[in-house]
Amino acid sequence: MKLYSKNRNGNKIILTILGIKFKYKIKTANFLNNLFQEWQTDFHPLLLEQKLRTILKCNTALKEENKEIFLIYISTLIENNKISEASETLKTYISHYGYEFISSYPLISNLLYDEGCTNTEIQKCAQIWKTLENNRTNLSLENYLQNKKIAIIGNSPNLIGKKKGKKIDQADIVIRFNNYTTKNYEQDYGNKTNIWVCCQAGDIINRSLDEISKLNYILYNIDLKHTKLHPKFCDIIYQNLSAQIPISYIGDEYKKQLKQYGIIYPSSGLSALYHLNCICKISKQDIFGFSFLENATNYYEHYFQKRSFLKIKKFTQNAHHNFELENTILQNIFGE
Repeated sequence: MKLYSKNRNGNKIILTILGIKFKYKIKTANFLNNLFQEWQTDFHPLLLEQKLRTILKCNTALKEENKEIFLIYISTLIENNKISEASETLKTYISHYGYEFISSYPLISNLLYDEGCTNTEIQKCAQIWKTLENNRTNLSLENYLQNKKIAIIGNSPNLIGKKKGKKIDQADIVIRFNNYTTKNYEQDYGNKTNIWVCCQAGDIINRSLDEISKLNYILYNIDLKHTKLHPKFCDIIYQNLSAQIPISYIGDEYKKQLKQYGIIYPSSGLSALYHLNCICKISKQDIFGFSFLENATNYYEHYFQKRSFLKIKKFTQNAHHNFELENTILQNIFGE
């Protein structure tokens, strides 16, 4: 007989010490966070499906904390092309909870939309999936960038005083990130913007429709297959669709490749540089405003915004980015 063993049963841990069993419940938040991380970053949908099936069998009644587990499971079934099973499981979910949380899951919203669902929020999310996925699979970004000279402008302060603005604006396509601004920084950072790359972080400020309509492309650093869209961000993307410009996202194939370098949650800068280099081969001369170019370590400061020590601390706690490792990867790809 083993002196000690430890097993998981759903969201419970069972410790067996000298044949005596001790059961305790995993804190729901930590348990869910671990599942979300596995769904978003491991990219093994068949293994995840088996794991989630086991967890849900151990919790036969649909409990409050199981809502999101069911939705991750249904989304994974769809990814594994088990549409009939996903549809039946979804019916069970809706019978207990209605449409709660569903409009944050693109694959599930798309399935319901195709089955005739008239819920407004679900239709919004489905439309986002259909449009962005269509643009991604039809290589709309690759076609737009073909045979063009591009300039990729990061938000590092290392261009201040260097008057690179004119050179930047001479590129056919200028790409900028997140909360960039050009006002009052034209001499150093240029004025032209063709592609906006952004994520769904809470501090990202959306552009006005007038400004969006002047862009040629929006590229989101979100993997729609493995992302829970915040309702506010879902509304933002849906609003931006009305500008009638191509919008797509960076897919999981690039996240999988970056994970081989040890990157779990890549920043928008790393995701876009890696993605762009894969589809059109960029050089160091195409890149401006990234700290790695000068071995700088001001990863947390922007040319338009200097963060306090407390803000930097809060950012590093919540962002999950490893900028030191990202810097090393970019040096290896573009540094020499």
